[in-house]
Amino acid sequence: MSWVVEVGALADSGLEGVVWNWGGLCRAYLILLADPAPLHHQASKAPHDHWDYRGRWVIVGLKRDQLEALSLTTKGRKTDHLVGIIKTEDDSGRYEVLHNLLYNDRILEGVLSYQSHSVLYSTTIYPDIHITNGSPSKNNNSLKHKVMGHYSPPHITPVNQQGTVFPEKTRDLKGTIISVVVFNIPPNVMVRDKVAKGQEDRYFGLDIQVVRALAGLFNFTLQYIEPPPGERWGHQLENGSWNGMVGLLGKGEGDIGVGVLYVTSLGGRQEFQEYSAPYDNEEPCFLIRREKELPRWQSLALPFTLSTWLTVIVGLILGGPVLYCLSNPSLPRSEINNVI
Repeated sequence: MSWVVEVGALADSGLEGVVWNWGGLCRAYLILLADPAPLHHQASKAPHDHWDYRGRWVIVGLKRDQLEALSLTTKGRKTDHLVGIIKTEDDSGRYEVLHNLLYNDRILEGVLSYQSHSVLYSTTIYPDIHITNGSPSKNNNSLKHKVMGHYSPPHITPVNQQGTVFPEKTRDLKGTIISVVVFNIPPNVMVRDKVAKGQEDRYFGLDIQVVRALAGLFNFTLQYIEPPPGERWGHQLENGSWNGMVGLLGKGEGDIGVGVLYVTSLGGRQEFQEYSAPYDNEEPCFLIRREKELPRWQSLALPFTLSTWLTVIVGLILGGPVLYCLSNPSLPRSEINNVI
């Protein structure tokens, strides 16, 4: 499946009208650029659902500094595969294939070097001429080829050890700094006033243990940031933006947010954040005061009110004679009336 979109200028809304996330289909994008401004605007200003973070982007037409600027945008630094094919500034005819590094300050890493050669190859046909009965004739079975040059294939030199354009990057983030948005909310996140000797940092708790385990597994460095006082998770402002944790994630100032997060799309926050798989469950409950145990001799009487007991006693007194009369039909009516 292919989709060709032509964008003439920055004001053109062609890129913003593209549905970037195609689900299980082949999510590859070949971008041919004469002007990098529309794509740079898309990667830095457009809504998050107008960008495919897990797609494979191949971009042709950028200079190295332009590709670096693209990889440092809010969306570019989080895109799995952002590859640029760049022609070197010298006259050697050499091209470089570079890809981005997730969240990394090194910006770009070389994949391979492509050295092109001048190709000169032509064929000229010289048929043999024979004289038959005084008339010249051509012998098509005797053709001669004149080679004017030789084809030399391009020289490709791998740069990285993996030697692939789209390597697996999440397994090793190469110690890059990941910003974690946190605030004090016990017992998941707690903050020490002072860091004692032997303690790793000010923050501890269940959620902090999770991000530390991820940092050790994927080889990245933790950097904690806190939202302004009172904002915590954040709420939506009148202009449609968010403050707090959601705002920091949406603006790219934070990469991970932890702190008793519930999976919800309340207020449209899914536009700025994406949830991981759940790792903790909470079951809400309420507490009531436990009364003292009653004495055994009162345990039968106290559960009922006085009016209830009077009704029971009157029912017992009157119920016995009435049942006796109704169960003995041989009694005359006058005696039954006397009993009642």
